[in-house]
Amino acid sequence: MHLLPRPFPTILAVVFLVTTSACNLPVPPTQPATGPGGSQYLHADVATYGPYYAEGSGDPEAYLYYTFEPASPKPDTAPVVLFLHALFAYNPQTYAKLMQQMVMKGYTVVWPMYDAGFQKPDKFANNAMFAWKDALHRLEVYEEEGHVKPARTQDGRLKTAFMGHSTGGYLSAILATRAVYWENEMEIPFLVVMLTPGNFGTSPDEHFEDMDPDTWLIVAIGEEDIAVSREKQVSFWNEISHLHPDRREFLLVQSDPHGFPPLEANHAFPKTSGQEGEEDALDFFGAYKFALGGLNCVFYNVSCDYAFGNGSEQQTYMGEWSDGTEVRRTLWVEDPNSLLE
Repeated sequence: MHLLPRPFPTILAVVFLVTTSACNLPVPPTQPATGPGGSQYLHADVATYGPYYAEGSGDPEAYLYYTFEPASPKPDTAPVVLFLHALFAYNPQTYAKLMQQMVMKGYTVVWPMYDAGFQKPDKFANNAMFAWKDALHRLEVYEEEGHVKPARTQDGRLKTAFMGHSTGGYLSAILATRAVYWENEMEIPFLVVMLTPGNFGTSPDEHFEDMDPDTWLIVAIGEEDIAVSREKQVSFWNEISHLHPDRREFLLVQSDPHGFPPLEANHAFPKTSGQEGEEDALDFFGAYKFALGGLNCVFYNVSCDYAFGNGSEQQTYMGEWSDGTEVRRTLWVEDPNSLLE
């Protein structure tokens, strides 16, 4: 005699029905062959160097960094991207796929761990700045380590860009502003890419109106991002109104539950690795496309419509589900203040 009903057959039936239903749903688009987010690469491998430790800190972990450089074939020079992770995202593997996309397309990436241990938030920008300057020096001078040298313009300016996710996105704008001040001894980056920038208030405020007016800048946020303040994101945008309107973009990546697995444009959508989630259309047609489109545009004058298209087809298109239905497009937001209404 059984005093209680056995739940297992019912649970198994539910699992079977859910699995069967999921199998009948359309699947998301795969990585395209062409374009900034596509699978055509200039290099077949990524050379990893580090960890290195910049001098000048009582806690060397605060100045730890790695460099990821194009290989197979190894170029003589490459533009250099400073990539700043989210708060406490200590493992570079978290962003391995995004950084691999940049490196195999011909860019060197520097990844510093700016917030190690019990660092105070007001130290983050300084930590990242010292690690960045040390990394550029190492790439330029330490040829015996096999590094790819930083590329320069014809007039000798370093080809650099700043990029970050979450707190790192905000810090990338802070460092771009600090580069204007000669005492910081940094060259001004050509481009700043801010992916779901947030945690405003954990880092020092800056006079963003001092950012070099020739800077190209992309802000890409997720529709379902509830981890950060959209009011702060819009406030930042208003502070950089002096940037040329054709050189700054505010993009809203949308979620799409049409198929399985659903596409979720939340705070973590740029974090693609085995630990954080597999790559999906929000990477191929979102984070990858905007990042590489921006880099290719400012350094090679190609792919500009993918990043700075002001709502162009190339910029907003997000691929198609397996049943032919378009994925919900990225929204180009001409006036981000409208998002607060």
